Amino acid sequence: MGNKNWFWDKLYLKEFQYSAYLKKKIHKLSVEVLEERKEVEKTNKSTTNEKNLELIILWIISKSNL
Repeated sequence: MGNKNWFWDKLYLKEFQYSAYLKKKIHKLSVEVLEERKEVEKTNKSTTNEKNLELIILWIISKSNL
């Protein structure tokens, strides 16, 4: 039984670390997108970071069954 609990604890820790990583990545990309949008506002084009952020958010939504 100890091994089973260890497995679930390890899995939970990995999920938590991955979740924290995604939050940091989303925040970083959000800041970069805001800065880039200021620069390219007149061209009306999406930036690479903006597209990446949209893809990450869509992926999270698909995984959370919303």
